[in-house]
Amino acid sequence: MTTTAAPPVQPPVAQRNPWARRVAMAVLVLCTLLGVALLALSIVPSASLAARLFGAAGETRAGAFAQELAVYFDQRLRIAAGLVLGLVAGLALARTAFEDLLESTLADVSAAPRPAAGTLLLLALPILLAVALRLQFVGQPMRYDEALTFNEFASRPLYYALSFYPDPNNHLANTLLMHLAFVLGGNQPWLLRLPALVSGVLLVVATYWLARLLYAEGAAVLAAVLVAVSSYLIEYSTNARGYTLQSLCFVLMLALAIVAARRRSLSALLLAALIAAVGAYAVPTMLYGVVVAAAWLLFSRRIAARHLLASGLVLGLLTVLLYLPVIVVSGPDKLAANRFVVPLALADLPGELAHSVAATWGFWNRDIPWPLAALLVFGSVVTTVDELSLRRVPLGLLAFAACLVLVLVQRVAPFERVWLFLLPVYFIVASAGLARFVDGRLLGLVFGAVLAYTTLTSGAILASRETGVFPDAEGVARTLAPRLAPDDAVMTQLPASLPELQYYFPRFGLPIDVLVRGADAAQNLWIVAPPGQQPSISGWPNVTEVQRFPTATLFELKRVEAAR
Repeated sequence: MTTTAAPPVQPPVAQRNPWARRVAMAVLVLCTLLGVALLALSIVPSASLAARLFGAAGETRAGAFAQELAVYFDQRLRIAAGLVLGLVAGLALARTAFEDLLESTLADVSAAPRPAAGTLLLLALPILLAVALRLQFVGQPMRYDEALTFNEFASRPLYYALSFYPDPNNHLANTLLMHLAFVLGGNQPWLLRLPALVSGVLLVVATYWLARLLYAEGAAVLAAVLVAVSSYLIEYSTNARGYTLQSLCFVLMLALAIVAARRRSLSALLLAALIAAVGAYAVPTMLYGVVVAAAWLLFSRRIAARHLLASGLVLGLLTVLLYLPVIVVSGPDKLAANRFVVPLALADLPGELAHSVAATWGFWNRDIPWPLAALLVFGSVVTTVDELSLRRVPLGLLAFAACLVLVLVQRVAPFERVWLFLLPVYFIVASAGLARFVDGRLLGLVFGAVLAYTTLTSGAILASRETGVFPDAEGVARTLAPRLAPDDAVMTQLPASLPELQYYFPRFGLPIDVLVRGADAAQNLWIVAPPGQQPSISGWPNVTEVQRFPTATLFELKRVEAAR
């Protein structure tokens, strides 16, 4: 008798988590409804929409901003709707891959690893160093850019602060956090800088994690110490701007991208996209960092193209949603074509770019004695050569090449601080090379002690003019407090000084309208002049020196009639 062999038992087909499908559908439906609503609103005439918007805000605005809004509001709504609906359509086509990302994330949430006690102990010294050094500078005088951010955006209602984008000074995530700090704790410089400071400290931890993923533990410790004591990173950790938050997001995004590639982890890939969107909301130049991470993933060839596409669409959609108030109210051109990203002439690009790179390198090595700086260069060369010999893609070389390509395509020479997010990567690569010869933990003690001392004693942070500085603004306001009359006028002849005066005047009970009042409408005139220069204003011959400061001199001027 013959018998028929039973077919092999097939393993049960894994059922998709129903919540992944539900979340995906909810995202697609809600974003579609938002896009349709924006499109429907665009049918209403722009002038009528603008009037209703100002009415809802309880304000009536005039000037170029209001005129542009009244003319282009409907067009901006259509652009916003097109961006949202276009990204939603792409995500709908890649819905299966999107659901894969969500399902993997839901499965991995409960299995997230916790740091070991030994790791926390190794990080204790770098974190303590980072906190101690940053606390030394968190109370420094307010600088031009951060004072301007507070005066014009963070001190205003959020509907205004997160939609009015006249230039890139408004780092929206930082503005939001500054506003919350101001509302909850008041107008104190250290409090307004708290978001930047916390980001700067967390950057130490993120750097350790990224370095540990790539190299040995000793290299990770040394890299964390270098970030903790870096003069340049300390400066921006105590400057109420979005650069340290962007740097933190970049390092976290890159670490998650590496985890995604090595473990084929879709949850890490989705989380990297979400963090990248937060980094873009902090500073739009996060685009450079996203390109670096994308290049790394493409070279790894371990993530399916459909999942890369889905994560890219998620990143794009979330970024558009975060910037939607800016796109609708201020216009997309303020993001993509502002005055700081105007392409240079081809003949000017090489010289400007070389100057920018040289200045950036100088800032990266500020307060680092040249023997230690030379060691860091040596370490980075060792790591790069070693990775090339092993046929690996060198992270430092990849980051430099990716950013250089973007800069050449844009034909721009960005501000030196734009590249701050790459400094932890340089420290990681250099640390890996040096840790091949000497224990990184021992090197961390040496570098930490030397650089902490030079950073504290050089005075370079307080003297830095990177984002504009007028350290005597508080002293001028204090001197004027008992002298200034409501109908006086205050003029400054110093560059990068008006926003700082506007910040400190209310803290001493002084009205800021005196800073913009014309001399003809003033009873008395007060001039903040450069040291050694006496002002000469027609019709105001009686000049009296009131107070000398290290970087300015305050004068009082009387009218002709008062001089007779």
